[in-house]
Amino acid sequence: MENVNDGEAAWVLFKRGDVFQGGIPPQSGAVQDRPFLYSSYGTAQELPIFLTGAESAVSFCCTGL
Repeated sequence: MENVNDGEAAWVLFKRGDVFQGGIPPQSGAVQDRPFLYSSYGTAQELPIFLTGAESAVSFCCTGL
């Protein structure tokens, strides 16, 4: 994830059944038809698991609302 920047069009794929430490930072794509996409690949039935210590792997924070 260190080589991926917010505002770029990118696909980040996580292998099904694998376990990851930490969360996923929210990102936005370059433009609507070039999105930033998180998805999974592989033949395992289980989705990727993210061990974050929180309820959700992705956290959103809004300021100024």
